[in-house]
Amino acid sequence: MGVVADIDTQARKVTMARTREEMTSAPDFRTDRETLDPAYLARAGSYYRSLPPGQLA
Repeated sequence: MGVVADIDTQARKVTMARTREEMTSAPDFRTDRETLDPAYLARAGSYYRSLPPGQLA
C-alpha cells in the first residue's frame, strides 16, 4: 500500500512512512486470500487514501 519507507536487510528493520496508530487502525490483514477479495482491497485502499501524506514515523 505504499507505506514502506525503507528496508534495511542487514539490521532486519523495516521503516514505515506511517505512525504506529495509523498502521494499527488499518483494516486487518489475516491471510493472502484477502488480496483476492475486492471488498477487502476497496476497504484497505480507501483507508490509506484517506490518510494525510505520509511522513517517516
